Amino acid sequence: MRTSLKQLLRIDRRLKRLERALIRMRLEEIVPALVNPRRMFWTNLLGGIARGVGIAIGFSILGALLILILQDIAANNIPIIGDFIARIIRIVETKLH
Repeated sequence: MRTSLKQLLRIDRRLKRLERALIRMRLEEIVPALVNPRRMFWTNLLGGIARGVGIAIGFSILGALLILILQDIAANNIPIIGDFIARIIRIVETKLH
């Protein structure tokens, strides 16, 4: 009898640990999305659009900063690098206009 009581208490402790782990994983929020394919589709679609827009904005900002830095280097007439960058900037500006 005593052994089975110890086993039951051990099982009870393990179940409580499992319950806490499942609560921390927030499965009650995830399971409905997995069950409903339409909801999962829209969630993933909107997430993908948001990531794409974020990447585009970030790349535009970094590209603009790079062009400003390159223009500054070209304006200061740093010998070899300045000529090379000046050609690149002229090419970019002609493509933009």
